[in-house]
Amino acid sequence: MNTADIPAARTSTDAPEAATNKEQVQMTIEFTEQKKFTQEQVQELFLSVGWISGQYPVRLYKALMGSSTVITAWDGGRLVGLVRALDDGELTAYIHYVLVNP
Repeated sequence: MNTADIPAARTSTDAPEAATNKEQVQMTIEFTEQKKFTQEQVQELFLSVGWISGQYPVRLYKALMGSSTVITAWDGGRLVGLVRALDDGELTAYIHYVLVNP
């Protein structure tokens, strides 16, 4: 392929003016292994990424509460992310899912 056929990468100086006028928002995200989330918060997070398990909030909440490792991300009182790992408690862990509210 000829390099003339490859579109040029966009640099920050090529970005539309609207992008340069955006307000900067500072967030403080806190992470915890404490299972302090509610069934409604978990359902909202799962539905925000289109996962069907969010349509089964009772089962989803029960599964998370029974999991050995759940790490959540919080923006103030809002659940914005979640990682669930399945592990044997000794050598092996499998990250079952990672969710981030868009």
